[in-house]
Order: sequence, then C-alpha cells, then structure tokens
Amino acid sequence: MRADGWYLRQDIIWSKPNPMPESVKDRCTKSHEYIFLFSKSDKYFFDHEAIMEPCADQERTNYQSGSRTFKPKVKKGHKFGGNKYGKSDDPHFARYSGKDYVPRTKNVQYDGQRPNSMHLRREDGLPDDEYTVRNKRSVWSVNVQPTREAHFATYPQKLIQPCILAGCPEGGVILDPFMGSGTTGIVARKLNRNYIGIELNPEYQKMATRRIFNEGENLFNQAE
Repeated sequence: MRADGWYLRQDIIWSKPNPMPESVKDRCTKSHEYIFLFSKSDKYFFDHEAIMEPCADQERTNYQSGSRTFKPKVKKGHKFGGNKYGKSDDPHFARYSGKDYVPRTKNVQYDGQRPNSMHLRREDGLPDDEYTVRNKRSVWSVNVQPTREAHFATYPQKLIQPCILAGCPEGGVILDPFMGSGTTGIVARKLNRNYIGIELNPEYQKMATRRIFNEGENLFNQAE
C-alpha cells in the first residue's frame, strides 16, 4: 500500500474480550487483530470529535449514532486532594479535600483569538481540567459478534461504527471493495451514509443484499 503511494497513518488494535478458542500449547491464544488507517494524501477528512470517548472519571449516560451525553461522577462542591479529612476526622469525608469548589470564570477569549475547547469549558462554568471526553485511543475492545449466515469472518457492527463516523461525513459515500456479508453497508445506512459494496463471490453478494435490506427495513420501521 505504501509503495503504491498510500499514507499509513495508524495501526489500531482490535482487542477481542471473547476470542475464538485455540487448542495450542506452544504460544498464546490470539485475541486481537489490526485495523490500518490509510489515506491517499497527507490532508484528509477525520472527525475525531464524532468518536470521542468518556474520560476515566466520567460516566456515559447516552450514546446513539454519534451523539454524546455525559454525566460527571464527581460530586459538586468538592475537589479531590488537599487535607485528607477536611474539617472533620469522620472517615466519610476521606475522599474529599473539604475545600469548596469554585469554577474558574476567566474570559472566554481575548480579542482576535479563536476559542478553543478550554475557552468553551470556561464559558460553560467548568474548570480547565474537568474534561468529560477524550480522544479515542488506538486499542478498541469490541466483542466478536456471531451471525447465522454462512460467513466466518463477519465483523461486529460496533467495530465498524467509529471507522465510518470518523472517516466519512454524514451524507457521504462509503466504498467497501470486499463487501463480504455486508456489515459495513448495514452500519453505513444506520449512520446516514451512502454505500457502495464490491464482492466477487455471488453467494456473499446475495447474503449481503439480504442482510442490508432486512436491517434497513427494520431501521425504517423503527423511524416510522
């Protein structure tokens, strides 16, 4: 791929919590695969905000088709660190400093300065270091998803979703040169992307068409 002029931007690890068992005794059971991010130029479309994930100290309360709603776990009015027991020796207060928390209220931006994420957090009354989301990491933990169809290498839809959200704008076109069972097409339709699939095996063509059509009908029926 690189010899043909493609840019290898990243290798992503697909970690499988439920891998296929292997009866091997001279090595470890394989529980991962690779996803390679290639681009045709040094500048390309990548929507990193669409696949942001909650920070370690945050709780995800809703996720659907790229929309994000998060709820902090940290209690309001308190801040970690400082005096271990605060104003009391009661162990109930051991997790908090006892100091009242006051958000920073600096100006959103200086004249002529473009606002960044820090400025927007200040505008919302959040401190500079209270991040609810973070950039998606390069190790994705996704369970293997079985299928009833006669295809033995079906990807789970949750694995394809971030690829489409980050790599293609809404209303754009997804090209899948190895369509297989059509999982990419199913996810593309769910996320309001157009889809072109290519497959040499006529049996897989029929399978993919059937799966994409059935999933699409279910999706449209739910919308109605």
